[in-house]
Amino acid sequence: MLVHGDGEVLEPAHLNFGKWILDRMRGTDPERTCLRSSTTGYTLTFKEVSQYVVRLAAALTQRGVGRGDTVAVLGEPPATFLPAGLAVLLTGATLTLIGTKCGVAILKHKLNLTKPTFVICTQRFLEIYSDILKSSDFIKTLICFDNIEGMESVEALMSSQDVDVDKFEPAAVEDQADVALVTFSSGTTGLSKGVLLTHLNLIARANVVMKWYYDYNSLHSQPLQVGFFAEPDRTSFYDFQMMCTLLCSGQTLIYSESDVDLKYVKDFQVHTMPTVPAIVEMMINGKDEYDLRSLKLVITTGSPLNRRTAKLLQDRYPDIKLASVYGSTETGSIATTQNKVFDFDVANDVTKAEGYCVGRAVPGVTIKVVDIETREILGPNQRGELCVRGPRLMKGYLGATAPYLDEQGFYLMGDLGYFDDHKRIYLVGRLKDIINYMGNKVSPGDVEAVMRLHPAVQEVAVVGKPAKVEGEELPTAFVVLRPGAAATETELVDYVAQQVTWYMHLRGGVRFVPELPRNAMQKILRRRLREMLARE
Repeated sequence: MLVHGDGEVLEPAHLNFGKWILDRMRGTDPERTCLRSSTTGYTLTFKEVSQYVVRLAAALTQRGVGRGDTVAVLGEPPATFLPAGLAVLLTGATLTLIGTKCGVAILKHKLNLTKPTFVICTQRFLEIYSDILKSSDFIKTLICFDNIEGMESVEALMSSQDVDVDKFEPAAVEDQADVALVTFSSGTTGLSKGVLLTHLNLIARANVVMKWYYDYNSLHSQPLQVGFFAEPDRTSFYDFQMMCTLLCSGQTLIYSESDVDLKYVKDFQVHTMPTVPAIVEMMINGKDEYDLRSLKLVITTGSPLNRRTAKLLQDRYPDIKLASVYGSTETGSIATTQNKVFDFDVANDVTKAEGYCVGRAVPGVTIKVVDIETREILGPNQRGELCVRGPRLMKGYLGATAPYLDEQGFYLMGDLGYFDDHKRIYLVGRLKDIINYMGNKVSPGDVEAVMRLHPAVQEVAVVGKPAKVEGEELPTAFVVLRPGAAATETELVDYVAQQVTWYMHLRGGVRFVPELPRNAMQKILRRRLREMLARE
């Protein structure tokens, strides 16, 4: 039995995603604040952001950037990378985003995978990774957001352009074929893969989130006007898309240039907050001085928001509407939502069903559950692997050739679940070995590849250790040392931390073992390692 998302999916034909965003920004009050830093006070209006995007796009086009090129935008904060990323899309080129905290090994891998010919980066990023950028022979042009002597700057490029925002037309693209964004997904072995997302993928996904805002505004006298991007990292596909959709709905986007601090919710009277379940835990267990009464809509992703946490939040703040999404980068990040027009309330769901409900399929998406061994399509209340198909599904992988679709074109989610008689989807387990930490997906293979470079490490396997927050896990390494070699836990933890992004750090520590458990085919039995952690 196939489960189809209810509702129509109306997608424009042959439309550039950058233009899709720009058209909606043009329809917003030009003097309204678009981007505001909660930490520095720096602001840009919708008019200023639109001008920034168009002028930079025109300048890049003049420099020869267009379809067939890949442009990497490196560094933060959103006031630089968000409009710059939109400008790249308007040229027809492919965009890839990489944050400052990525780490040396991961940066090398991502650059070698995407091979950008143009790179736009912050001065801070350049200071940290200058050697890597300058040694990458595929990078032909380096442009800096800041004014540095001897380097071309974004400001100088834009100042050379006098473009009418209302008359500007971007490069024509094939929205179902041309890759708009290369983002990165986790894998169970080896390093992360590049996920190829088309203009249609991005538009289809943005439309889902926009529907929430429209639904809310149609039911309430006070519209959603201010969004706070409460995410510890900002350069993933989900982060970029969520910021774009906040702007599309005419909301002012508040962001922090440091760690998430919930005091800004009161300071800026925030209405909307995309975040991860760990931040929701802060909302119910944090300091008493947090005043979150202005919040109207909280959207969570990355890992399941458990019913107890949702109930505590809504008991404390009954005016907050919760929307939790389920999906993956490959499926455009949203396959189901707990709130389809807010008719499903996870906090007050009284069903006795087993597992965690992630709601119903969103419009345009088809979901099936198949038997793990026979691959037979199952009916209601039968457990199997969840599989997803729809217009948000990626074009393919970069740097990987292994099959990822079944014979019917469904993406294999790697999650164990089922659907009930009301077509609500439930998660009951995980088939893949991906680790969830603070809403981020940690690939064991990424961390293992770094650890194998240490001279004392012969073999290593990384698994997730359950954290205090339900659904969260701490990356933990099991290590076999080389004969005669020595290393301490602190040494290996620090070694990894110096080369990978913050959420991939070995917060669960290191366990030294004489050998790793394997099956007859010599595949590592990660389940056994997780069982060892459970017995500690």
